[in-house]
Amino acid sequence: MDSTPSAPTMDQQHGAIVAKTGSGKLIVVYLLTTTNLVVYFTSESGNLPRHLRRRAVIVDEQLVIRKFQKELNSGTASLVVLGLMDASAVPLYGYQIARLLEERVEGQLPMKQGALYPVLRTMEANGLLQSEVQPSTSAPPRRYYTVTPDGHNMLARWIKVWGDTRDFVDRVLTGLAEDGNHNEETEDV
Repeated sequence: MDSTPSAPTMDQQHGAIVAKTGSGKLIVVYLLTTTNLVVYFTSESGNLPRHLRRRAVIVDEQLVIRKFQKELNSGTASLVVLGLMDASAVPLYGYQIARLLEERVEGQLPMKQGALYPVLRTMEANGLLQSEVQPSTSAPPRRYYTVTPDGHNMLARWIKVWGDTRDFVDRVLTGLAEDGNHNEETEDV
């Protein structure tokens, strides 16, 4: 495996630190990306102790969690929005949808409100929603969305896919937990 850092992009910083040691110079090369810090160790003579001849990755845990949450949101936003709208007896506009979602999860919406608008546009482009712009006396005109018959049918399919996916993840994670418990029990014997 190549131990040289990749060329930095605009969202990366890189550099090197040189420290004098008893046996020569220790060179630490670092690459700071948006999610972690990769550190490469080398020496002037090339005679670096074995335990330092590797790279270390220091991960920003919060960034990794936010990235994971964003990936989950992108896969589930259409499902929850379509489900919420299908249950509504009246057309809804974007801000209303965001408020209703926040109410359902007691203010802990895991996505930004702005992320809903591309979801709504995509679902409309795919024929799952239809919209109508209506004037407002207290605000700019609002785009109200309703679920189409195709959207209602697709929701039923998506709910099935979601259930299968959720069951798969639960089975794998439950199996891992059971394997972990089994391993702990066998280690004590």
